[in-house]
Amino acid sequence: MKPRHILAGTAIMVAAWNVPRVATPAQPEGTRLAPNVRPSPAKAAEDAEQPDATIITTLGEHELFADDRGAVFARVYETPAGLLYTVSYRDEQGVLTKGPWPLPKADGWTMVVRAPELWVYDGHTTVRLIQLMNVEGSRGLSDKTAQEFPAILRAAPKPFVDRLPAEFRKQAVAE
Repeated sequence: MKPRHILAGTAIMVAAWNVPRVATPAQPEGTRLAPNVRPSPAKAAEDAEQPDATIITTLGEHELFADDRGAVFARVYETPAGLLYTVSYRDEQGVLTKGPWPLPKADGWTMVVRAPELWVYDGHTTVRLIQLMNVEGSRGLSDKTAQEFPAILRAAPKPFVDRLPAEFRKQAVAE
């Protein structure tokens, strides 16, 4: 091998090793660790205190979660008949919207987001689970209610279950 080929190969290898690594969602920027390094106990305790869900109780358009392929939004708005909400998935191909579903005008309704899920309690009788689905590269939204599928309540995140009336909380912990 000629010396300039060796020098060029070495330069390419050094450049490749010095390219910054991109953080993944499971490893947010600033917390990148080598595979054999564990976070300090103080850092682990701080991470445990961070909520794993977002709670929505206000009107407006809320971005629920997003990645490089698209974003999911919930829109809660007022009409003469009451409140309605829709959930939309937006990507480069357009917008797919599910809903509208009713919400009472009074307080009591709540939405809890834990990607890729949105849990909704309408304040009266309906618990709805809306999920972002990815089947063979095609993405979309699915929705189920606890009235149709009572078992879904057992998968609800704790911040959502804590905001439900007692009758729903019992279903969430029932086996």
